[in-house]
Amino acid sequence: MKKIYYILTILLCLYVQTANAQMGVNSTGAVPNAAAMLDVRSSDKGFLMPRMTTTQRNAMPAIADGLMIYNTTTAEIEVYRGLFGWQTASRMGVPFTVTGLTVGGIVQASNTGSGFGMQGNATSGTGVLGISSTGIGLYGQGDQGVIGNGITTGVEGTSGSGTGTFGSSSTFRGVWGRGITTGDGVYGDATSGNAVRGVATTGTGVRGTGSQGVYGDGTTTGVFGTTISGTGVFGRSDSFRGVWGRGINTGDGVYGDATTGKGVYGLASSTGTGVYGNATAGGTGVQGISINGNGGYFQSDSYRGLEATSLSNYAILASNNSATIPVVQFVNLSGGTALELISATAIKITGAIKVAGGSAAPAFKIVSSAGNIIANRIVIPNTTLANNVGDIVIATHNYGGSGPFLNKAYGVFWDGSNWTIYLEDVTAMPVGVTFNVLVIKQ
Repeated sequence: MKKIYYILTILLCLYVQTANAQMGVNSTGAVPNAAAMLDVRSSDKGFLMPRMTTTQRNAMPAIADGLMIYNTTTAEIEVYRGLFGWQTASRMGVPFTVTGLTVGGIVQASNTGSGFGMQGNATSGTGVLGISSTGIGLYGQGDQGVIGNGITTGVEGTSGSGTGTFGSSSTFRGVWGRGITTGDGVYGDATSGNAVRGVATTGTGVRGTGSQGVYGDGTTTGVFGTTISGTGVFGRSDSFRGVWGRGINTGDGVYGDATTGKGVYGLASSTGTGVYGNATAGGTGVQGISINGNGGYFQSDSYRGLEATSLSNYAILASNNSATIPVVQFVNLSGGTALELISATAIKITGAIKVAGGSAAPAFKIVSSAGNIIANRIVIPNTTLANNVGDIVIATHNYGGSGPFLNKAYGVFWDGSNWTIYLEDVTAMPVGVTFNVLVIKQ
């Protein structure tokens, strides 16, 4: 009896009205909406649709377009959309024009006008997500191939072994990323491949502008740029660092490899540093290796071409395996100083000193002859570097050859216009005596 009473109570509370094949389900007796075949209203209850797993969903026969279920496997409301199959209802708000199935892709979206082929808007998630096992996750072609604007991630491409995001442009930018505030313009994460790879025929492989123009952090290579005739990696900064490379453990901060050009090229237009290398532990700040060019080349018009500072190791270490080519060469063709050393120990030399330079060499030989002997002395001509009273001149008797040889004391002095070598016993200087002369300028 109680069960019958309970059923009657429910039927009295639930008012169902039908009109023109319409049905309204509510507890107030409201008329169904004119545009609705079924109008269900409640202020304290919801609508519960069929619930099933993905396996159960896929086992349904003859699925009709527009069929809706709640997928308990994905915890999502899904709608069957014919050509597109099952789609999550929460991600169906992207406007697009479908041109049909294409080779290598499921859906192709195009726009022949000036708008978007495909546009994805997301508040905190991903607007458009492309995932590929071996091919290209997301491919865009046009004035701006793929443009993504998001709070967290603009464009995200994930690939198993291919390319996560690939951009190709003939006149503009293949991939352009902009971090408006503190984010990353382009962020690449790779386990073993290239996080960000830029290839250019004549332009710039990878170009970054911002607080950190191009930042690469990888297990093998942080930033890798390849170009045929342009610039592999180009960095420019007005107040910070154009290109900054950091080798945390034993790697190279910035590594440049060039066959005929420049491995690493740094230009400071005002008072900055063209190439700056800092090794905090036992590494190398800047290392230059060249097969037939310049391992390191430094030029400055008004500041320093090269500045090297070390607190515990070598500021500059230069070496080569050539028996004829010098390890380091300093050239100043303007008449100034090629090398200036300021230190408590300015030069420490292990090994021999060899000088060269022809008639302008600081070390040379002079032989006494009828043309340069004046009584007990010979003149060191002004055509050599010994041409100033402030010079330091050192002379030694060369006992090689056939002689004659001196067995008496000799010295060097400035006679008012020339440096001379004289015999202290005031006897005549023999003809054919050879002296080695070293001149140190002040």
